[in-house]
Amino acid sequence: MERAVANGQLDIALTLNYRHDVDVDILTDEYVRFQNVAVTLKSRNIELNNISDLAQYRVVGFQTASRVLGEEFARVTDDNSNYAEVADQRAQVITMLRGNYDVAVMDGNIYRWISASLPDEIQKPVTMHNLFERNGYRAAIPDADLRTKFNAILHQFMQDGRYQVLLDKYHLENLFEEQVKSGD
Repeated sequence: MERAVANGQLDIALTLNYRHDVDVDILTDEYVRFQNVAVTLKSRNIELNNISDLAQYRVVGFQTASRVLGEEFARVTDDNSNYAEVADQRAQVITMLRGNYDVAVMDGNIYRWISASLPDEIQKPVTMHNLFERNGYRAAIPDADLRTKFNAILHQFMQDGRYQVLLDKYHLENLFEEQVKSGD
């Protein structure tokens, strides 16, 4: 995706941040924040106090997790032969709930949304371990006029309450502690 943006093949690419290989000058203001967590089955009584604790477990992360969750996570996952990344986050949740993995690393809101859509027979109590900082994501828009319009509409959307309405519709927690400001 980053190459397609750089080559002018896309007008807009979503869910990018400074850790992606993209020109920071074409990034918009943050439009979403994720609070990634390590999700474990409560029945396994897994104690995770820091990222390095993940090294001893079978871990499934979302696609690009090893790139966007920081250097320590990248080191731990590079050294863990039981680490995998998947694009399908529904599969990520299901494989962890079925015990194929000990830990699923993903955004807490996404976990709750996917989990709520699964049949009752798959559901199991889980523990969410807060090991990661919040990550803000932006769009990459090479066209300066389009990027300016995007930012203006984004700020209006957040200030007039429509952003919160959208979050409420999907039962998502608002991870913006204050309104997004240009340059955050």
